[in-house]
Amino acid sequence: MSRKSDFFKGLFASLEDQGIAYVVLREPCLDFDRLTIDRDLDLLVGPSDRLRLRLLLKSRGLRHNIDSGRDHIFFYGSTPHEHFSCRRCDVHVDVIFQLMYRSPNRGEWIPAHQDIQESAWKNRVFDPDYAGRWRLSPLDEFVGTLAHVVLDKKTVTPERQ
Repeated sequence: MSRKSDFFKGLFASLEDQGIAYVVLREPCLDFDRLTIDRDLDLLVGPSDRLRLRLLLKSRGLRHNIDSGRDHIFFYGSTPHEHFSCRRCDVHVDVIFQLMYRSPNRGEWIPAHQDIQESAWKNRVFDPDYAGRWRLSPLDEFVGTLAHVVLDKKTVTPERQ
Protein backbone atom coordinates (compact mmCIF):
# COMPACT_ATOMS: atom_id res chain seq x y z
CA MET A 1 0.00 0.00 0.00
CA SER A 2 1.34 3.47 -0.92
CA ARG A 3 1.79 6.41 1.44
CA LYS A 4 -0.95 8.28 -0.40
CA SER A 5 -3.31 5.34 -0.04
CA ASP A 6 -2.47 5.17 3.67
CA PHE A 7 -3.14 8.90 3.98
CA PHE A 8 -6.61 8.73 2.42
CA LYS A 9 -7.63 5.53 4.21
CA GLY A 10 -6.58 7.16 7.49
CA LEU A 11 -8.52 10.28 6.58
CA PHE A 12 -11.71 8.32 5.90
CA ALA A 13 -11.26 6.33 9.11
CA SER A 14 -10.91 9.60 11.04
CA LEU A 15 -14.05 11.02 9.41
CA GLU A 16 -15.94 7.88 10.45
CA ASP A 17 -14.47 7.88 13.98
CA GLN A 18 -15.44 11.51 14.52
CA GLY A 19 -18.93 11.05 13.08
CA ILE A 20 -18.38 13.53 10.26
CA ALA A 21 -20.89 12.73 7.52
CA TYR A 22 -19.43 12.84 4.00
CA VAL A 23 -19.95 11.69 0.44
CA VAL A 24 -17.19 11.23 -2.15
CA LEU A 25 -18.16 13.01 -5.38
CA ARG A 26 -17.27 12.33 -9.01
CA GLU A 27 -14.87 9.46 -8.52
CA PRO A 28 -16.24 6.41 -10.35
CA CYS A 29 -13.14 4.41 -9.38
CA LEU A 30 -11.48 5.61 -6.20
CA ASP A 31 -7.78 5.06 -6.87
CA PHE A 32 -5.90 7.03 -4.22
CA ASP A 33 -2.66 6.98 -6.19
CA ARG A 34 -4.32 8.82 -9.12
CA LEU A 35 -5.26 11.72 -6.84
CA THR A 36 -2.78 14.61 -6.92
CA ILE A 37 -2.53 18.27 -5.99
CA ASP A 38 -4.11 19.00 -9.41
CA ARG A 39 -6.52 16.04 -9.48
CA ASP A 40 -8.29 16.56 -6.19
CA LEU A 41 -10.68 14.48 -4.16
CA ASP A 42 -14.12 16.13 -4.02
CA LEU A 43 -16.06 15.68 -0.79
CA LEU A 44 -19.55 16.77 0.19
CA VAL A 45 -19.68 17.35 3.96
CA GLY A 46 -22.62 18.40 6.10
CA PRO A 47 -22.46 22.13 6.96
CA SER A 48 -22.77 21.41 10.69
CA ASP A 49 -19.44 19.53 10.50
CA ARG A 50 -17.50 22.42 8.93
CA LEU A 51 -15.41 23.35 12.00
CA ARG A 52 -14.68 19.77 13.04
CA LEU A 53 -13.63 18.96 9.46
CA ARG A 54 -11.27 21.95 9.35
CA LEU A 55 -9.61 20.88 12.59
CA LEU A 56 -9.28 17.28 11.43
CA LEU A 57 -7.74 18.13 8.05
CA LYS A 58 -5.38 20.73 9.52
CA SER A 59 -4.28 18.18 12.14
CA ARG A 60 -3.37 15.84 9.25
CA GLY A 61 -0.96 18.47 7.89
CA LEU A 62 -3.13 20.02 5.20
CA ARG A 63 -3.12 23.75 4.49
CA HIS A 64 -6.55 25.40 4.35
CA ASN A 65 -7.89 28.05 1.99
CA ILE A 66 -11.31 29.18 0.83
CA ASP A 67 -12.39 30.26 -2.67
CA SER A 68 -12.43 34.05 -2.70
CA GLY A 69 -15.38 36.27 -3.54
CA ARG A 70 -13.01 38.14 -5.82
CA ASP A 71 -12.69 35.18 -8.18
CA HIS A 72 -16.13 33.64 -7.67
CA ILE A 73 -19.70 34.90 -7.40
CA PHE A 74 -21.99 33.02 -5.01
CA PHE A 75 -25.78 33.32 -5.41
CA TYR A 76 -28.77 32.15 -3.36
CA GLY A 77 -26.88 31.15 -0.25
CA SER A 78 -24.23 29.08 -2.00
CA THR A 79 -20.98 28.86 -0.07
CA PRO A 80 -17.36 28.79 -1.25
CA HIS A 81 -15.40 25.59 -1.71
CA GLU A 82 -12.84 24.94 1.01
CA HIS A 83 -9.54 23.49 -0.12
CA PHE A 84 -7.11 21.47 1.99
CA SER A 85 -3.78 20.65 0.41
CA CYS A 86 -0.19 19.60 0.92
CA ARG A 87 2.22 20.11 -1.99
CA ARG A 88 4.88 17.89 -0.42
CA CYS A 89 2.32 15.06 -0.07
CA ASP A 90 0.76 15.80 -3.50
CA VAL A 91 -2.71 15.84 -1.89
CA HIS A 92 -5.68 18.18 -2.44
CA VAL A 93 -9.13 17.73 -0.89
CA ASP A 94 -11.86 20.03 -2.29
CA VAL A 95 -14.77 20.28 0.15
CA ILE A 96 -18.26 21.58 -0.52
CA PHE A 97 -21.00 21.86 2.05
CA GLN A 98 -23.85 21.82 -0.46
CA LEU A 99 -24.22 20.63 -4.02
CA MET A 100 -23.88 23.59 -6.35
CA TYR A 101 -23.15 24.29 -9.97
CA ARG A 102 -22.03 27.18 -12.13
CA SER A 103 -24.61 29.16 -14.05
CA PRO A 104 -24.15 29.37 -17.82
CA ASN A 105 -24.18 33.18 -17.55
CA ARG A 106 -20.90 34.29 -15.95
CA GLY A 107 -20.12 31.16 -13.99
CA GLU A 108 -21.88 32.23 -10.80
CA TRP A 109 -22.25 29.47 -8.21
CA ILE A 110 -25.86 28.42 -7.59
CA PRO A 111 -26.98 25.72 -5.14
CA ALA A 112 -28.78 22.67 -6.49
CA HIS A 113 -32.48 22.41 -5.74
CA GLN A 114 -33.28 21.45 -2.13
CA ASP A 115 -34.73 18.08 -3.24
CA ILE A 116 -31.39 17.20 -4.84
CA GLN A 117 -29.51 18.30 -1.70
CA GLU A 118 -31.72 16.14 0.52
CA SER A 119 -31.57 13.13 -1.81
CA ALA A 120 -27.75 13.15 -1.75
CA TRP A 121 -27.79 12.63 2.03
CA LYS A 122 -30.89 10.46 2.33
CA ASN A 123 -29.85 8.04 -0.42
CA ARG A 124 -26.06 7.96 -0.01
CA VAL A 125 -24.63 4.46 -0.14
CA PHE A 126 -21.88 2.87 1.94
CA ASP A 127 -20.03 0.76 -0.59
CA PRO A 128 -17.49 -1.75 0.76
CA ASP A 129 -16.21 -2.32 -2.80
CA TYR A 130 -15.58 1.42 -3.17
CA ALA A 131 -12.68 1.54 -0.74
CA GLY A 132 -15.37 1.20 1.94
CA ARG A 133 -16.56 4.79 1.54
CA TRP A 134 -19.80 6.74 1.25
CA ARG A 135 -20.84 7.68 -2.26
CA LEU A 136 -23.91 9.06 -3.99
CA SER A 137 -26.70 6.69 -5.02
CA PRO A 138 -26.58 5.78 -8.74
CA LEU A 139 -29.42 8.21 -9.56
CA ASP A 140 -27.85 11.07 -7.57
CA GLU A 141 -24.47 10.31 -9.19
CA PHE A 142 -26.08 10.54 -12.63
CA VAL A 143 -27.84 13.84 -11.85
CA GLY A 144 -24.69 15.27 -10.23
CA THR A 145 -22.39 14.20 -13.05
CA LEU A 146 -24.78 15.50 -15.70
CA ALA A 147 -25.01 18.90 -13.99
CA HIS A 148 -21.24 18.96 -13.42
CA VAL A 149 -20.27 18.25 -17.04
CA VAL A 150 -22.94 20.48 -18.59
CA LEU A 151 -22.81 23.46 -16.23
CA ASP A 152 -19.35 23.39 -14.62
CA LYS A 153 -17.05 21.86 -17.23
CA LYS A 154 -19.08 22.31 -20.42
CA THR A 155 -17.46 19.14 -21.73
CA VAL A 156 -17.44 15.40 -21.10
CA THR A 157 -14.00 13.96 -20.34
CA PRO A 158 -13.25 10.44 -21.62
CA GLU A 159 -13.39 9.00 -18.08
CA ARG A 160 -16.98 10.29 -17.66
CA GLN A 161 -18.27 9.03 -21.04
